[in-house]
Amino acid sequence: MSVSKLSSVLSAPKKERSDKSILVTTFERRFFDNCLPLLKQIRALGITSPIMVFINGNLEYMHNASLRSRFVQEISLLSDVSIICCNYMAGTSRIWNLGIQMLDTDLVLCLSDDVEIDSNFVSELDYSFSCVEQNGLTILNHFSSFIISRKCIEVLGWFDERFLGFGEEDGDYIWRYQEKFGEPPLTLHASGIRHLNSQSRDSYVAGKQKWSLVNAEFQKIKYVKNPSGISGRFDEPRVSTLPSTDFYPLETFRRCTYDLLKESDPAVIQEKLLANLQKSPKFFEGNERQKGL
Repeated sequence: MSVSKLSSVLSAPKKERSDKSILVTTFERRFFDNCLPLLKQIRALGITSPIMVFINGNLEYMHNASLRSRFVQEISLLSDVSIICCNYMAGTSRIWNLGIQMLDTDLVLCLSDDVEIDSNFVSELDYSFSCVEQNGLTILNHFSSFIISRKCIEVLGWFDERFLGFGEEDGDYIWRYQEKFGEPPLTLHASGIRHLNSQSRDSYVAGKQKWSLVNAEFQKIKYVKNPSGISGRFDEPRVSTLPSTDFYPLETFRRCTYDLLKESDPAVIQEKLLANLQKSPKFFEGNERQKGL
């Protein structure tokens, strides 16, 4: 399958909705220094796409309820911003997967909270969205800011949640993209967005000595050096030793049949459900499942 085939998009439901959205990931130590200023920058620049803020949990202690409450009050003053809150510390792959599902748009801009944007970002974002409609995945400088399409996910699969922590999951997805389409995803140099990693991150965020170590070790299990392999973001060609896993087998079925919740004709409902059963997982082997749902 060629990259150009990713330009087709899923049918829009009858209810008008945005086909683009923004996912911002954060945690409580960066609520007010990073995330809130970024959200305000987005809206101040006239970017109106729906935003979901994914509040990650902590590894060894509970949320600071008071701090979270103040943060939620602040973002409630901004238009069309919703939140999803995780009670445990989720890895990056899981955060991206869940956030993209909850937003339910065809195109999603995924942002780390430790980026800042300026007025140049508006035109760069419009251009990036147009690119991703053709190639499925567009990276803006690096994986702290990228746009992905649901069509790309349907073809390539979700981010690998076996990367339980932080790091390496982006290189994994780039490798899989290049294996599938024969070329790496498009990376654009965007002057209107800057990653503040070196200024805003320290040992409580990531580091091979802590919860990034599990991802580094899983990457060694999943990929081995091989001259006939694919480089991707690796310094040497590698091949994958593990098969892909479908983490959300019902998600495509759900998106294809969601409009049936507004349908009143049983015949139409049955026809569309049956037409999309191949998009749902097989719960039984063979032909044990004969009729209906």
